[in-house]
Amino acid sequence: MHRRHLLNLILASAAFALPFGATAAQIRNARLWRSDGRLRLVFDLSGPVQYKTFSLSTPERLIIDLSGVSLSGDFSQLALGDCVIRSIRSGHFGKGDTRIVLDLSEPVQLNSFLLPPQDGQGHRLVLDLKTTAALSSATPAAPVVATAKPHPMRDIIVVVDPGHGGKDPGAIGVILDMSMSATVAASLELGSTVLGSLAGITTLHQKRVEQAGFAVLKSPDVPSILVETGFISNARDSQRLVTARHQQAVADGLFEGLQRYFQKNPPINSYLAWQQAKKNRQA
Repeated sequence: MHRRHLLNLILASAAFALPFGATAAQIRNARLWRSDGRLRLVFDLSGPVQYKTFSLSTPERLIIDLSGVSLSGDFSQLALGDCVIRSIRSGHFGKGDTRIVLDLSEPVQLNSFLLPPQDGQGHRLVLDLKTTAALSSATPAAPVVATAKPHPMRDIIVVVDPGHGGKDPGAIGVILDMSMSATVAASLELGSTVLGSLAGITTLHQKRVEQAGFAVLKSPDVPSILVETGFISNARDSQRLVTARHQQAVADGLFEGLQRYFQKNPPINSYLAWQQAKKNRQA
């Protein structure tokens, strides 16, 4: 009786532990949109996943490997029709991983990204595929003005240096005194303009521009700013920084801030300065 009682306890423990221990995400559904040689395939997921993609030729295939992911159902409900995807296959491999194979009729350009839960939808893996024909038709013809005589004024060059690690780790003592007060003032105005552009896009840890002896701000003759788009130690920042939508929004905000600053403060002999002088003469 003692052994039987012990066996019942073990079986009961296993039965209760199984659902709580099952942490693998699931592919719950797949959706498909297509237009003019462009195709979007979306996998609805039960949770966050890790994945990688690669392509094979002869014949053309696109492979999606998802770590620790199971598949509930199949893709038979997708109406592929005459799109670039001829068929979709899937199967398990490794230790609980899932491989999805897209059999293609021709090579494609792939853009893939993960979306977190939002607007009533859960986690999603998005695959955007473009065919060679779509890429060719998307390339605009050269405008007529391209043959005109180029303007003699110089362009404005903006240098973006991602990160500030390595031999220049930041404010540790690594700095040239920015003695030119005009440059400091210009940097502060530029930083304030960019900060305003990012206010509606990402969480601002400070409401004003700060000054510090960062090694990346050592140029004494050109405006320089250090933009912190988020902190990987912050769970919310880290999740948003890996999404294509948020990356594009931050990039657009930075561009808008730079554009507004240089339109207001065009460098001497630049094309923007020439444009403004021409506009003032016409006025």
